[in-house]
Amino acid sequence: MAPAIVHFLVGASLAVLLAVPLALRTGAERRSLWLVGVGGLWGLFPDVHYVSPVFETQLRTLHESWVADLFAFHYTLDQPPFATNPLESIAGSILVFLVSVTVFTTGTAVSDPHGRNRSDPPTRHSIALRLLVSGYAVVVAAGLAAATVAVVLAATGRLEPVATLVGREGGRTALALVLAVALAGGATFALVVSAVGGFTRRATPLGGAVLGVLLGLCAWVVAAFAAPIWMDTALGLERPIPYVHRVGMVAIVCFGGLVGALYPAVRRLVAPPGYGSSR
Repeated sequence: MAPAIVHFLVGASLAVLLAVPLALRTGAERRSLWLVGVGGLWGLFPDVHYVSPVFETQLRTLHESWVADLFAFHYTLDQPPFATNPLESIAGSILVFLVSVTVFTTGTAVSDPHGRNRSDPPTRHSIALRLLVSGYAVVVAAGLAAATVAVVLAATGRLEPVATLVGREGGRTALALVLAVALAGGATFALVVSAVGGFTRRATPLGGAVLGVLLGLCAWVVAAFAAPIWMDTALGLERPIPYVHRVGMVAIVCFGGLVGALYPAVRRLVAPPGYGSSR
């Protein structure tokens, strides 16, 4: 089991990050400290069976099932490698908490709900706001898309083989690799759409999905040549060039479509009212 402080800090971090859109749209920071307490208790809730005088059996069953992941990934944090490396888990949770507080504080500092700072040319203030809005949208869109693709791959028994791309085995390595590639892909998508003049502010989920699918196809073509070269050079595993992996193509294209649909929607949800209307 992971230390209680890990569950508290992870829950608090997630609560603070989920409130970033509120910080960006309103600039409100009153009562924001309550987010830490409420989020921390949310992450700790499955451990309540240790002190509860009633429903101990039911609460213990909840604690020992995957349902506990609904409480800030409590079940996952109680498994290796988190549970078997308590000091590293504590250090990691502290780092995550500090990052989440920094993001939230930055959001309240650069929030511009009334458009007072959206000038031309852009100031450092408006650039910071743009980066924060886009970065938040990338993480959310890429994370949700990666989770969807990972669930489908796991359900079809194709998740663990992904780890062979880095010479490892196991679902956790595969999941970490999927997430890392997803974040890189999401960031690439954001850079592409920002380079297309006016696309960001006019984009719809459908238009974003089409662009995401096209970029996904391009990424698959590149991977068909790059992946076998990497596997042969770094891992000593021979693959044909190009390596036409149809399941991989479907996964990459679907991921691109999901990111493309989610990114403009999340960005519009997070951004202050009227944000980007002048761009």
